[in-house]
Amino acid sequence: MKLGSLLALAGIVVSTMIFAADRDNALIDRIRPAGSVCLAGDECGSAAPAVTSGPRSGQAVYESSCFACHGAGVLGAPRLAIADDWADRLDQGFETLVDHVVNGLGAMPAMGTCTNCSQEEIEASVQYMLDSL
Repeated sequence: MKLGSLLALAGIVVSTMIFAADRDNALIDRIRPAGSVCLAGDECGSAAPAVTSGPRSGQAVYESSCFACHGAGVLGAPRLAIADDWADRLDQGFETLVDHVVNGLGAMPAMGTCTNCSQEEIEASVQYMLDSL
């Protein structure tokens, strides 16, 4: 076999190996978990927890967690500023409405979609929606 043919063959083998490695790395990246769990006692890096300046406003919570359903009335969710949607609910009282958010009701899961909301933030979001009426 001539030297030129051997070099060409070697080039094909090397490029095939590089392509296969790139393909394998891409596959590994696609199936890698989106996050990780840090258990007590584990060394999990030095990422500091997010620091907030206090509770979010009712409007901020509504816009980030409630709007997706309450903006469009998804699965019967009462819409913001639509009094008819809230008519049957208003008689239940503020505490009951907050309880429905915290514990879930019908299609709404517990805490709505705000799994990191405090009780104060839930109350503020409910009050924000009621104030829109």
